[in-house]
Amino acid sequence: MFYGTPAANSLHLVRNYFQKYPDDADKVVLSIKGAFAAHTGPTGSAEDIRASVEEALRVLDGAKRIDVFEMARWVSSSLDEYHKLTFFAKNRSQYSSGDLNQGIGRPC
Repeated sequence: MFYGTPAANSLHLVRNYFQKYPDDADKVVLSIKGAFAAHTGPTGSAEDIRASVEEALRVLDGAKRIDVFEMARWVSSSLDEYHKLTFFAKNRSQYSSGDLNQGIGRPC
């Protein structure tokens, strides 16, 4: 999400592709890095993770679901690892029609 400007970034390209070729959406695993603010750096609070996921879903506009979401950087001081890894399991039901798959990754 942070590759490009807020008005034209990598997710816009993904959305445009899958709007043109919707049959390809189920053939591709979409992994997104987020929870990184350009001016403040990596974030890890539940609120920042939620905002990042919601912004990604807004940009994707239903063209493709998020299959894997991972933190852009691992920030252990703002939210412990357990809470980061269980955030989506606890909140998945709020996202409709499978917009967000159950996957969550940890960056290397």
